Amino acid sequence: MAIVGGAIVPPLQGLFADVTGDLQLSFIIPMICYAYIVYYGFVGYKVKEVQV
Repeated sequence: MAIVGGAIVPPLQGLFADVTGDLQLSFIIPMICYAYIVYYGFVGYKVKEVQV
């Protein structure tokens, strides 16, 4: 997640800001990333049972 967060998200945010013309609106990109981190913290980390 660190590689994606540091190498891919900033250019995506910049591209979004250039396309929309609104720098403040481009902060939705990191907000989506933080929402995924919160989801993973509460639900996504749980190990599912393996049925044999």
